[in-house]
Amino acid sequence: MLHHIERESRQKEGRKIDYERAMIILKTWSPVPFLGYRKISILLDNNGYKWGTESLVRRLMKELGIYSAIAVKNTSKPGKGKNHKKYPYLLRNMVIQYVNQVWATDITYIALPHGFVYLCAVIDLYSRKILAWKLSNTMDVNFCIECLEEAIEHYGVPSIFNSDQGSQFTSNEFLAILIREHVRISMDSVGQAMDNIFVERTWNVELIIMQSNLINHLFRL
Repeated sequence: MLHHIERESRQKEGRKIDYERAMIILKTWSPVPFLGYRKISILLDNNGYKWGTESLVRRLMKELGIYSAIAVKNTSKPGKGKNHKKYPYLLRNMVIQYVNQVWATDITYIALPHGFVYLCAVIDLYSRKILAWKLSNTMDVNFCIECLEEAIEHYGVPSIFNSDQGSQFTSNEFLAILIREHVRISMDSVGQAMDNIFVERTWNVELIIMQSNLINHLFRL
């Protein structure tokens, strides 16, 4: 019994240390989301955090669900078949000049001690404001639809809505909302990482505070 209590105490202390270090990594990474774990490890060392080895930083960044903007983890899987329609990418060389000109959406995940949850959010690319977000433990389209509907309810509609070609965003159910509101639909090209590099960098930086707050809450559950 005593060994069991001691083991649980060590596990809790280990989780606390991991949480504290993860928050330091998150704060170090947020101003420079285009850097990977190797350079983040160097930054930590330069700032006096000698525990920030490459292997530890890599593990904690993976648990946080953060990656360099040039190689963002793709949580969405391309949709196939007649129930999934693709649209061209409309943002290349576009100057975004006003609120509700372009909205964008994406899915990431938040690591928990025993699994993870998916996070879908809609962001205005001019103001960089997160308009709506939803959590789900599955990758179905419903929480993405709820997120989009909430954003429209509170902020109106954009001229252009950009997403990747994930099955959630190419589904008839999701696209029907944008078509209903007469929104122009833009999608990143498959395999063309540079198409969405601006969106990814904006997305990563603006989600940091929200993701940090969610991780703070969820890690303590």
